[in-house]
Amino acid sequence: MQVTLCMAVFRPNTMPWQKVPGYVIGQLVGAWLGATVVFANYFHAIDIVEGAKGRRTLSTAGLFGTYVVRLAQSPRNLTHTFFSLTICPRPSLTK
Repeated sequence: MQVTLCMAVFRPNTMPWQKVPGYVIGQLVGAWLGATVVFANYFHAIDIVEGAKGRRTLSTAGLFGTYVVRLAQSPRNLTHTFFSLTICPRPSLTK
């Protein structure tokens, strides 16, 4: 979704704003369908990991998204974020 919005803002010739709602809806529906397929595929394994049928906690939530872990408060997280955003090469937006 972020790429769609950035393309509409910074490259309106290639992504007109009229197309943005369709792309956003398509991305949300695709993400929901993907999560549904993952859940259907791993339903029994999730029950085993959770320890009971139908029980859901954050221990298996990582299958469906990314979540902050308890170690995120450490100074190492700040250092990692700084280096990954400033030093690591990024692809150029201009050609």
